Amino acid sequence: MLVANHVPPESLPPALPVAVGVFVLGVGFAVLGARLARPVVVILFAIVGSLIGARIGYDYQHPVPLTAVLGATALGSLAFVTFRLWVGVLAGLVLSSIALGAFGSRNIWPHLLEYDRQVAAGVIGAVPADFSIPDAGQAASRGCERMQAYASDFWEYLRQRDADVERNVGMVGIAAGICGLMLGLLAVRFTVVVFSALVGTSLVTTGLTVLGTTWAPNVHQAVTADPRIALAVVGGVFLGSVVIQTLLTRKPAPPTPTPAG
Repeated sequence: MLVANHVPPESLPPALPVAVGVFVLGVGFAVLGARLARPVVVILFAIVGSLIGARIGYDYQHPVPLTAVLGATALGSLAFVTFRLWVGVLAGLVLSSIALGAFGSRNIWPHLLEYDRQVAAGVIGAVPADFSIPDAGQAASRGCERMQAYASDFWEYLRQRDADVERNVGMVGIAAGICGLMLGLLAVRFTVVVFSALVGTSLVTTGLTVLGTTWAPNVHQAVTADPRIALAVVGGVFLGSVVIQTLLTRKPAPPTPTPAG
C-alpha cells in the first residue's frame, strides 16, 4: 500500500518479466549453484582485488593495469584456497540469522506487540507533538531519529521484562554461527548443495507464485488453499535440487586398473 500510494506505477518493474527472471535464476541456483559456487566466489574476489589494485596503482603512480591484474590474481587465488572457510562463514551467518529469527519470534515478538499496544494507548513512549511541515531532507532525518528512538526505547523496555535477553541473544547467535562455521569447514560439499538448494527453491517458488497468479489463477488458488499441496511443491523442488546437485558435484570414480597379462 505504501508503494502504491507514493511510487508511480509506471516506475515499477513489470511483474511478469521480473517473475520470469527470478524463476530462471532460481533454476540456475537449484541446478548449478553448488557446481559454480567456487568459480563465482573466485571471480567476485578477483573483481574486488582488481579494483583495489587499480586504486593502489592510481594513488602510488604505478601502472594501473599491472596493479589491477596483480590484485585480481592475489585475491582470486586467496579465494580459491580459502573457499571452504568462506562457505563456513556464510553458513554461520545464515544459521545465526535463522536461529535468531526463531528465538526472536518466540521471546521478543510478544513483547514487541505488547510494547506497541502500550505506545498506542499512550502509556509509554510518548512523542512530543510537532506540527511543522518538514522538507524532504528533514523528513528523512526525523524518520531515522524516530526509528532509532523507537528501537532504543523498546530494547530498554525488553530488558526490563527479560533481564537475560542480551545474554541469550548473544549465546544463540554465537552458538548457531559456530555450528554453521564447523559445518562449512567439515562438510563443504553438503553445505553448498543444501544452501544452493534453499536459495534456488526460494527463488523458483517465488517466481512460480507470481506467474501462477497471472497465467493460472485457478491452479494457484488450489495450491495456496491446501497447505499440503504447497508443501509438496516446495519439498519436491528442494529435494530435486539436492539430488541433481549431488549428482553433478559427485567426484568421478577412479579408473579400475587393468589386470596385467
